[in-house]
Amino acid sequence: MVLLTEYNPWAMVIGSDSPTFALYTDGTVIYWAGEGRSGKYVTASLAPTEMAQVIKSAHLEDVGRFTNCYAIADYTDAPTNVLVVKTAAGYKTIEVYGVIRHMENIPPDRMPTSLQQTFRVLLAFTDPNAHNWNPPYLEVMMWPFSYAKSSLPWPADFPGTHDKNTRQSTRGLDLFLPFSEFNRYKAFVSKLKPTTAVLLDGKKWAISQRLPFPHEGKP
Repeated sequence: MVLLTEYNPWAMVIGSDSPTFALYTDGTVIYWAGEGRSGKYVTASLAPTEMAQVIKSAHLEDVGRFTNCYAIADYTDAPTNVLVVKTAAGYKTIEVYGVIRHMENIPPDRMPTSLQQTFRVLLAFTDPNAHNWNPPYLEVMMWPFSYAKSSLPWPADFPGTHDKNTRQSTRGLDLFLPFSEFNRYKAFVSKLKPTTAVLLDGKKWAISQRLPFPHEGKP
């Protein structure tokens, strides 16, 4: 398994970013196609030979010899990128602080050249047979927003606090909405102003969302 996640320091919920690239042992690959918000997730199924080619071109067999942390930026509020690779010795995790897209002239003492190639290959990956990917559920994250000036009731037929899949989190609640309701959810969120909370069970909540990936398990 190979996972690459670019963590945005300005995300509404820090640490909630979904992977940019995920390759699973059964050959399933899911990746973000495009730049920024204009892109979308797509998926394909790779044959063993295709998987081997990705591993080779991205130098993934060499990740065990790299250290766990690198910094290629000297300023604050840069993204943190996390690469996780399943190896024969277990899972290897490498964190890189700084922008890894369009890297140029990064000295080898800041990041090994072959590791730079790893990120270039994974970020540039495309498959001609890829098609749109959507998970079974949309994860909706809520946290207290008690001081909100106004509120909008959470749709009664959406999963709530007593749904079997709802989880308590350190920040508040994680609800799992069937992805078939995504358009309705977007329409609901479009009505929320920055000062408007979601009203659920008599409490005011701020809201955000993410796409859960297969390795995270079922809700």
